[in-house]
Amino acid sequence: MAIQSLFLLLTLSACIPVNCDDNCEKGVRVNGVTLKYKNSASLSQSYEDNNLEIKGGTLSIDLKGHSEPQTDLQVEYWEYEPGDATIILKKGKISWESKSNKPVSLTRISGSIPEGLNLNIESGTGETKLDAIKGNQSISVDKGTGRTEISNSQFNQLIINSGTGYVTLINTSISKCSIDTGTGSVNLKNSVIEDAMIETGTGDIIIEKSKINKQNFTTGTGKVITHN
Repeated sequence: MAIQSLFLLLTLSACIPVNCDDNCEKGVRVNGVTLKYKNSASLSQSYEDNNLEIKGGTLSIDLKGHSEPQTDLQVEYWEYEPGDATIILKKGKISWESKSNKPVSLTRISGSIPEGLNLNIESGTGETKLDAIKGNQSISVDKGTGRTEISNSQFNQLIINSGTGYVTLINTSISKCSIDTGTGSVNLKNSVIEDAMIETGTGDIIIEKSKINKQNFTTGTGKVITHN
């Protein structure tokens, strides 16, 4: 499928101010700017790109693949003032613009995407959940802190780099994977991997009813545990 550029403005819902007493900091701070208002945007539209890139600081992600060539997403974020931000999906990337030129902080992205997309996810803190991702694609997850879970999926390549957080694969088949965690166990449940390279600092590698044809496992203080 030829890659086509797509520029979509997400429909904004009502803003919600953050309430706290006079002694506490309101909202979140990004690059020295306090963002006081929560908002959300929804997207249900055909999608012709082969790739999707998602980047954020404190960002939780919960995506499920489906067979239709369209996205159905909900994006939650902080903004400087009501109606300041516009969320944009352009050339395979979710990003934003603001009228005030102040920053915007994406906090959660959830919903459905075409099941065969190449995904590139980068976040500082937050949980990442992917379900029903299927195709001959590559999935990359790079994060500081937060759990990563992939379930009911079948695809070509997986790369995960995680500072702190558990990594779990459930009912998933992958040709080649590379998983590196600093603090956090890696758990493979009912999964099949042709070639797996897994490294943990402080955390176990747990294999539960899974088949790995070629494995290269390294742990610092953890163990390799197998449950048939």
